[in-house]
Amino acid sequence: MSYLDDDELRKFALAADLLLKVADLDQSLFAELQKAVRTSTPQLLRMTATTEWMPSRGT
Repeated sequence: MSYLDDDELRKFALAADLLLKVADLDQSLFAELQKAVRTSTPQLLRMTATTEWMPSRGT
């Protein structure tokens, strides 16, 4: 079951093309970045929902 619609999937494909072709990112580095994003997404979503990700302002 996919949570992304076709438009979102096209955006991800475009982002991948830009990173690999325009920014000349090495394929192995792209795979590592992709894996990191996929494995940290649930944690990032929780952090966003709870504002844990917000940096301290020193107060």
